[in-house]
Amino acid sequence: MRFADLIFNTDECDFDPTVHKPYQATSVADLLKTFDDNVRNGKQAMAGAADKDIMQPWRFKVMGRLLFERPRAAAFRDFTLSHQIHHRGQFSVYLRLLNVSVPGSYGRPQTSRAERSERTLLCQRVLAQPSS
Repeated sequence: MRFADLIFNTDECDFDPTVHKPYQATSVADLLKTFDDNVRNGKQAMAGAADKDIMQPWRFKVMGRLLFERPRAAAFRDFTLSHQIHHRGQFSVYLRLLNVSVPGSYGRPQTSRAERSERTLLCQRVLAQPSS
């Protein structure tokens, strides 16, 4: 699903998992093209939304049952930004559990307990020294 386009150009989404067909890329090139197309369409949808429109209610249903209704701006934040941040956090934990260094953009690099203990002891020694 392309949530930015959906949220800004429709009044609701009624998701039916029995008929939903998840996107399956056929190649890396196909995946990148689809991603770029979705980003372009999402930007166009946001650019075309007037200020008064982003505060209009948007509904999310599953098989006709209303799960929530909130302003489009809040739905966009929840479905795109917050959800992506959530998955990024999951991914960084997964990498750290595999002892793989995470990119700097994911936060401070992981240090071992021994390194943290050494730093803590060093800080405690420096703080315990009498000041001149």
